[in-house]
Amino acid sequence: MNNILIILLGCVVGIIFGWLGRWLYAKFKLTSVEQRAIRLNEEAIKEAEAKSKELLLETRDQLLKEQQQQEREARERRT
Repeated sequence: MNNILIILLGCVVGIIFGWLGRWLYAKFKLTSVEQRAIRLNEEAIKEAEAKSKELLLETRDQLLKEQQQQEREARERRT
């Protein structure tokens, strides 16, 4: 009788520890995945901002070149 109780108690304790271990593993893994997702999102935002600034500068440069070209052409027509 005592042997059966010890075996049953061991099974119950094993199940509890197994469930607890699985729960902790899943929780930490989920936290790790969430942190990675946040980091990837932040990197994507930074890259998008950098690309946006780059395109803005290119547009400004192109506009400036076109304005200078128009000014040159206007000066040439006057002379």
